Amino acid sequence: MQVTAQQQRQQDSSSAHQPGSVPVRFLLQRELPFGQSHVVVGSHPFLGAWDLKSAAQMTWGEDHVWQAEVLLPAGTSTEFKV
Repeated sequence: MQVTAQQQRQQDSSSAHQPGSVPVRFLLQRELPFGQSHVVVGSHPFLGAWDLKSAAQMTWGEDHVWQAEVLLPAGTSTEFKV
């Protein structure tokens, strides 16, 4: 698999912690029909501010475990739904 420069920049920026932020990983084990997916939507802008079009996309993994990771400001609370 070849990784483009843009993909590498996205990976680097998503894995680098911003000052005052913490990575939050959402995990969900659920089997879905092929072609469907999950998102995490919530009150924080990084979770789409309740807009499904801007929600964090979850990626599928082994054993039907879906995951998404976002950086959220440390010391804050947020509401979310999967």
